[in-house]
Amino acid sequence: HARRVVSNHHKLTAKLHAQKDKEGVAEELRKQLEENGGIVAYQEASALSTNAHSTSKWVLKKLRTLGFTHPPNAKEPLPRVLEIGAINTQLLDSKSVDVRAIDIHSIHPGRIEEIDFMDLEQPKVPYDVLVLSMVLNCVPDASGRGAMLRKLRQTMRPGGLLFFVLPLTCLQHSHTVDETTMLEALAAVGLRAVELEGDENPRKSPKLWFAVLEAVDPDQ
Repeated sequence: HARRVVSNHHKLTAKLHAQKDKEGVAEELRKQLEENGGIVAYQEASALSTNAHSTSKWVLKKLRTLGFTHPPNAKEPLPRVLEIGAINTQLLDSKSVDVRAIDIHSIHPGRIEEIDFMDLEQPKVPYDVLVLSMVLNCVPDASGRGAMLRKLRQTMRPGGLLFFVLPLTCLQHSHTVDETTMLEALAAVGLRAVELEGDENPRKSPKLWFAVLEAVDPDQ
């Protein structure tokens, strides 16, 4: 059921963006979104799906593999992580990372800050790691998505990592973007896929597209 709610929300939102100039059609799609439960139902369903297929476990495993985290007794500073669009507290609960979690509609207001990433001030100290799962696909227009990609890179230190997840359907059924053009857009702002020993990157599940990207000079 949770996957169906998430899938329906993505499909209806995509149709709404495509029909935004046709008010009668757009109004009907907005009605269907509300009948589907709106943003609250979408977030709750996403949280259930994430619990079953944990993005946080993937992030923490790769951080260990790439040497970003250390054993508890090591006297090393914790990597600073910004989780954008957080729908649960799994990363916040980890003792191996120092996490700031944000979402535009927080369902854990005591722990996840309710703020739009695009409204965040530039950090005085860039982050070591960003996590962006199922967020870029919610930005309605190409210029907004481009602005978000640029801000992601500006928020990270050189050599920092971005853990990036999209619904696979966004790359398989779009008329304007596929996996190759997405990687090109990321590289254009200075985010390059990391080579992971013994693991494909990017990789796909039946429903999702996962990528680990390193912050580099856009000209590299």
